[in-house]
Amino acid sequence: CKVGALMLKRQTLPSLPGRSRKRERELRDEELARTEALNAEDAEGTRNRHRFYNKPARLLTWAAKQDRRHAQPHDLFVDLIQVAAVFQTGHFVSANLTTPLGALGLCALGVTTLTLWMDLLEYRTRFDSESMYHSVLDFLHALCFAAAAHNIMPERDLFERRHMQAFVVFVLTARAVAIARALEMALVGEADEKGNARASGRDITARLLAECAIISMALFSDTVEGTCYTLLAAALLHVLWGIVIRVPESRRVPVHVEFTLHRLGELIMLTLGESVLSLVLAISRPDAVMLHPTEATRLAEEGLDLAHEGHGTMTVGVPAQCGECLLLDHVRSFARGDYLSATVPPADEGACDECDLAPRRDLAFVGAFLLISNVVFLYHHANPQHRYKHAVRRSQTRGVVWTSSHSLLVLGIIGLAASIKELFRLSTRAVPRNPALLLADALGTVLVTINVQVVLHPGAKAYLEADKGRVRRLGLCVARLALALPLGATRWVAKWDIQGYALLLAAGLVSAISTTLLVFEKMDGDADAALWEYSDAVRRASKAAPQASNLHKDGSGHRRNNPFAPRQVPSGESDTQQLVDKGAAPPPEGCIPCLPLRNGAGGKKDKFGQSMSDLQLSRLG
Repeated sequence: CKVGALMLKRQTLPSLPGRSRKRERELRDEELARTEALNAEDAEGTRNRHRFYNKPARLLTWAAKQDRRHAQPHDLFVDLIQVAAVFQTGHFVSANLTTPLGALGLCALGVTTLTLWMDLLEYRTRFDSESMYHSVLDFLHALCFAAAAHNIMPERDLFERRHMQAFVVFVLTARAVAIARALEMALVGEADEKGNARASGRDITARLLAECAIISMALFSDTVEGTCYTLLAAALLHVLWGIVIRVPESRRVPVHVEFTLHRLGELIMLTLGESVLSLVLAISRPDAVMLHPTEATRLAEEGLDLAHEGHGTMTVGVPAQCGECLLLDHVRSFARGDYLSATVPPADEGACDECDLAPRRDLAFVGAFLLISNVVFLYHHANPQHRYKHAVRRSQTRGVVWTSSHSLLVLGIIGLAASIKELFRLSTRAVPRNPALLLADALGTVLVTINVQVVLHPGAKAYLEADKGRVRRLGLCVARLALALPLGATRWVAKWDIQGYALLLAAGLVSAISTTLLVFEKMDGDADAALWEYSDAVRRASKAAPQASNLHKDGSGHRRNNPFAPRQVPSGESDTQQLVDKGAAPPPEGCIPCLPLRNGAGGKKDKFGQSMSDLQLSRLG
């Protein structure tokens, strides 16, 4: 499309009045050169993709221009697998909601599958590779990722007996593919100061090997709890490695900031898709639903008449109760397993009083949809969409913390999806304690994480100390954080006898209020501009602080004067005063005299008679 547009523009370039023919020829030559460059780039990319092996290269160098980069087809394919992994994790939480295993599995399985997705992002945002060999690696990574998600079973006994070890094995295999990618860069990548791909590859390889060593311990665990704790330990190592180990710029490759931002934003949208599916699929037809065999057994134990009518088909006899009441009391939809089609026959009598459910179910739907929409708005308005104001570019530590915070955000959204599924089913019933706890903790985690991300971009120092709009900014931030505290009151929701639709409406209103407070903070453009100006000043001061030190230690441990700082005069007088006393003309205001060159010969003389090295001259101008 670009080539066609450029060719069309070249052929139809109008001859504007006053434009010389020479200028028109220059414009046409420039467009023709751009067209030829695009054709050459496309041809080179096609050749590289169909070669068996092509050496990978770093994507960027330090201080290089970051052009727009799009996700590759394989990246979108892995996104679909991530959606399936989120769905499987949410189903595990729903099936174990009444036990502590639900929350533990949410954290361990959710973070582990997310790490497999992040491995690919970590490679794509630093390196570029196009060949059949790398396509095979992409295929193996996707295969192992999908197999790991497939082995997440909601039933504890089935998961421990057959699928837990398979899940760990496929996770280790997927991490092995990531190790192969990083090890390749450590062996054949660039090794200059513009972006040391080999050193960066070695650092990533060492971290992945340490994580795999911890994950492999889960192979010897016989319980789900032991496996989950081991997976959480590996995830904690992943976060601490980036925060504690500070790698200088000369030993790492810069990341493509805007590509990272867009991909993580797409990750949040993919995870929210599970919430939308939970909300939409929670609405079932009252005359035909799906029953899992275990649910059918439970119905039989409760005394309901189940008459089989063929393979996998049963008719539920309704004892003195209308169809919709039975549906709400006993029928639950399951997302996997061998299903039995259940038909609820219409009741002879009219609907009872409890079947007037349409208004409350509609309110539950509106509350859940309001909750999901406000989470989308909060995330995309709390995080800058451009790299210049983003934490990933402004600070290495804040960038690592911001990236790692997406793990908490994803876990919170998965918890919201599972709670929406349960609470919508209980739209007209008193909510048990566990679904209410899940909604409160998940929404509180999402709100707190997004508000922490708001502070990370300018930095905590600038956010707390910038004078203009300080009271307004801090007050609104505290108000948003305080919204998560009332959610803890839902721990006693069983005593309040609150129905599901009311709880979903309350959660939707809390998220809407948080969104409104964030909008009020961003509306003051002058205060926001002053905040970023103060943040830039803090950033410049932090970079200049190491250079402002007068003294530093040399290799032998002794202290000597910094050759790029004013000399310390024993008499207490400045260099300028001593030179003036010797008869030299006073220097211009603000001038700092240079320290004499230590090695004597070879230095240049300034107007005060002191010698300077070439490096001093270049530093001082």
